[in-house]
Amino acid sequence: MRLTDVLCTKWSDIYDNRLHYRMNKNSKILSLKIPEKVLLILNYYKDDKRSVDDFVFPEFKKANLDDAKDIYNKKKAGINKKNNAYRSS
Repeated sequence: MRLTDVLCTKWSDIYDNRLHYRMNKNSKILSLKIPEKVLLILNYYKDDKRSVDDFVFPEFKKANLDDAKDIYNKKKAGINKKNNAYRSS
């Protein structure tokens, strides 16, 4: 799963212990079983859940979804943040 697709994940995409989503790059619809390690990560973010349609990860919670430039900037910032965290670990 591409990081940009991960950042766009909404709580409504998760049900039956699976992640259901459409890939941004080629529009394929996928359903992935959620591994136990990922469930632990999702539980970490669950306290910030505002609604079923809310984004799981904080990078998009404040995005203006009607503004393509804002969406691009949020994706870029989120990718940089995750890459920097990965490099420092």
